[in-house]
Amino acid sequence: MIHPGLGTWGRRALWLAATTAVVAAVLAAFAIPAHAHASVIDSDPAHHQVLTEAPRSLTLTYNEPVTLVPDQVVLYDATATVVPSQARTEGARLIVDVDQELADGTYVLTWRIISADTHPVGGALTFSVGEPSPSVAPIGGSAEASTVGLSVWGFIGYLGLFLAIGTAIFTTWLLPRLSRFDEAARRIRQLTLAGSAVAVLAGLAGLQLTVGNQLGSSVGLVEAWRGASADLRWSLVLLALGLGAVTAGVMCRPHPARPLVGAGTVLATISPALTGHSRLELVSTAADAVHVLAGGVWLGGLIALAISLPAATSRAELAAQLLSRFSTVAAAVLSILVLTGLLLAWRIVPSPEALIDTGYGRLLLTKTGLVLIVVALAAWNRFVLLPRTRRATGSARVATTGTVRRTVAAEAAVLVGVLAVTGFLVNQPPAGREQPPLVQTAVLADQHPIELEVTPARTGSNRIRVRLLDPGGGRATVSPVLRVTKGDLNLGEIRLIHASGGGHLGDVIIPETGTWTFTVSARLDRFSEPAVTFEVEVGRRRG
Repeated sequence: MIHPGLGTWGRRALWLAATTAVVAAVLAAFAIPAHAHASVIDSDPAHHQVLTEAPRSLTLTYNEPVTLVPDQVVLYDATATVVPSQARTEGARLIVDVDQELADGTYVLTWRIISADTHPVGGALTFSVGEPSPSVAPIGGSAEASTVGLSVWGFIGYLGLFLAIGTAIFTTWLLPRLSRFDEAARRIRQLTLAGSAVAVLAGLAGLQLTVGNQLGSSVGLVEAWRGASADLRWSLVLLALGLGAVTAGVMCRPHPARPLVGAGTVLATISPALTGHSRLELVSTAADAVHVLAGGVWLGGLIALAISLPAATSRAELAAQLLSRFSTVAAAVLSILVLTGLLLAWRIVPSPEALIDTGYGRLLLTKTGLVLIVVALAAWNRFVLLPRTRRATGSARVATTGTVRRTVAAEAAVLVGVLAVTGFLVNQPPAGREQPPLVQTAVLADQHPIELEVTPARTGSNRIRVRLLDPGGGRATVSPVLRVTKGDLNLGEIRLIHASGGGHLGDVIIPETGTWTFTVSARLDRFSEPAVTFEVEVGRRRG
């Protein structure tokens, strides 16, 4: 129920929250889950495959389009000598053309590419021609990109952005145009200017670090701008243009230019969504932008409210009016934050288990816990302190207004903590760090080599690859059958499909740790279907 004194403000806020809820529900119903960091789903040759003929090209297929990093895709022989090759990308495929005939032995392809969300990802593919080499020299692959600096600058950038748009919206639409608030308005405009400057500077630093991580080396700002993707450059341009418009709008006299502030806010809040986990589809990108806008209105508005309250201390009606305006808008903002947050979590987090099993999930739960604390403080303000402020008189009025201001400051402090977590969250892969596959080999019916690959050999979802060869080392024409058991637990027959990179692929969810029996059989002729068993030790999934 809307408080009778809120009138138009209450109806507008509820209309905004209801409309957002309906739109979010409709979009979610027709949505397709988005991917996060790129990961290999197939390769030709397959990992650890032994080829009878030397390949002229190697292909890695990812779960999303990727971009090549110059000089970061290298083919080595068993002595760690570089083999001449040329790499290129075609959508979701990385293709490496080999410039010379490969001799018999083992080879390692190290790669470093850029995911569709602009984050660098690396790995290695090992295969052999003829037969494996007796020994393989250690090869230093692409170093992992450090995300600590990016996370810190991300936090600073979000803080500046939220401060700029939140204070601008507060002073433009919520702050009463009375002379007693002139000093507060001046200080709030200074915060808008400072927040805009901090956000743009943090964006430049983030651009430099991002491109440096992608290239695996330190780069200057000019080199970073030239080497950045179009998405990164557009993100920074929109941020600068948007915050420039916001700042110019709040500096207009005698009153802020609302159209300029509104247009600048839209541009600035779109900026982060162009380079994050949500950028792969329109629904997630829009939800991310709205999420940022709502967060900015809340945090920047809280800080602006804390600055404005002292000017209304001597007038309970004026303080109550200011609190009513902001708390009503905050209620709508909270609804939008919850809806967009749930939508983004559903589309980015790969599974409910990932909330516990991955670093991204644990950070997301931490952020959610902090937001719940802020919600509790906001509810205390809205339903306890606001009515108390309306009723207060004399010295009690001053004390109550001071309590409100301290609670508002506490809300803002916790929200800054939320932004700190967010800074690390946006640079964390949602699917967690890839675990290396567990590989076992055996011989079926004393003549067919067979290889079982389980990734990541942890509880939860696992990718299975079974490679069955004929006696001469070529690919067998028969299809294997896989069954997975552990004592009385029987997961039944696992569906396998032929993979272009060799072997057959399947997926299985393993419910508990321990030693599991993987039984692979194949009908070699009308009368025999021999089987071989693998004992696979399954551990607890790690983030």
